[in-house]
Amino acid sequence: MSRASKSKIKFGTDGWRGIIADDFTFLNVGKVTRAIATYLETTYAKERPVLVAYDTRFLADQFAYSAAEVLADLGWTVKITDRYCPTPVIAYNARFLNSAGALMFTASHNPPPYCGIKYIPDYAGPATPKITDTIVANLETSSNTAPIGKHGDRIAKFDPKPEYLKFLYSLLDINAIRRAGLKVKFDALYSTSFGYLDQVLNYCGCDTETFHTNRDVLFGGGMPEPKGEQLVKLIEAVKKDHADLG
Repeated sequence: MSRASKSKIKFGTDGWRGIIADDFTFLNVGKVTRAIATYLETTYAKERPVLVAYDTRFLADQFAYSAAEVLADLGWTVKITDRYCPTPVIAYNARFLNSAGALMFTASHNPPPYCGIKYIPDYAGPATPKITDTIVANLETSSNTAPIGKHGDRIAKFDPKPEYLKFLYSLLDINAIRRAGLKVKFDALYSTSFGYLDQVLNYCGCDTETFHTNRDVLFGGGMPEPKGEQLVKLIEAVKKDHADLG
């Protein structure tokens, strides 16, 4: 028996994270997805869609689509994002679209070999311990067989950005930001923030320069978090150009 099949899946309020191709496999993703689906069936009507999203990590998009196939096999309508996106974006859409919640494939600040899956309820906040305890209990009877994949008509791609940005702009004093004439340096750190924060800054009239905006599953050889050693280029640019923000 492989280490992956022996390992215990630990699902908490931040979901489950594991090492890709070790314990975080397509079969185990299917097992966790089925456990989540069992919870959904006791909580929501199947008329409500389930959202699926993912970050820029290795295979995150493929894990996400595999989960979407599992949900579709079980009779759920699935809306999967058309590209990677930040977790708050899919959380907002989970509520806005009156969904049965969302599955987000991300491992946050964990090293590049990791991936993860978390369930975001329809209220757009973290799953409560009561919810995650139920999902963990469901894992005991959840199978890890591959999805049949014959219900692609129940899966549709969607763009989560427009409604999220519309909501975000409603919270900002955009005219005040434009009057400030800010010079901003933005380091995306190869993350999902590119295409979001830079768009907001540009819309608000900021003079924006961006760095590390491509997808890199190794995150430039560093950790995917904004620590000093990851921000050398950004810090230098802020100092050199006397930027207001970085």
